[in-house]
Amino acid sequence: YGVDIDPDKIAQASEWLPNLRVAPAEELPFADASFDVILLNEVIEHVDDDQRAVQEAFRVLAPGGHIVIYAPNRLYPFETHGFFFAGTYHGPCNLPVVANWVPNTIRDYFAPHVRIYTQAEVRALFDGLNVEFVVQSHIFPGCDNWAERGLMGRLVRDVMHFAEDSP
Repeated sequence: YGVDIDPDKIAQASEWLPNLRVAPAEELPFADASFDVILLNEVIEHVDDDQRAVQEAFRVLAPGGHIVIYAPNRLYPFETHGFFFAGTYHGPCNLPVVANWVPNTIRDYFAPHVRIYTQAEVRALFDGLNVEFVVQSHIFPGCDNWAERGLMGRLVRDVMHFAEDSP
């Protein structure tokens, strides 16, 4: 089962996958307690109301189920979604440090189309819901395609893999 707001993407994916629907994450077209696992993979940073999207995921989650969220990490040293500068969108790219580690007022100017989160900000999306956090961690993008860029690319990939195992 899955949803997306783009009818063309749903139509294309429906050619080989069943049970796909056009819907925003804030208004899921499923009955309460329908699923044992909900996966929000690179979703909450793009929706209009991230807290409402989490509330909807919780609504359709069966008792004892799990919600898995992958979202951009505020501490990651690169903005991978791209950025706006001088009236032009550039990306996707890997803009170092500038977009992720600056105050939100500056970041929102360069990347107004996507949110990034600290662990506390992800937890806050669940405020008022009766949940238990089983695991809250982080992963860095694999950067495996960077290895094709030579020694520096392999070095960046290896440093990111090392950092992923850090506390």
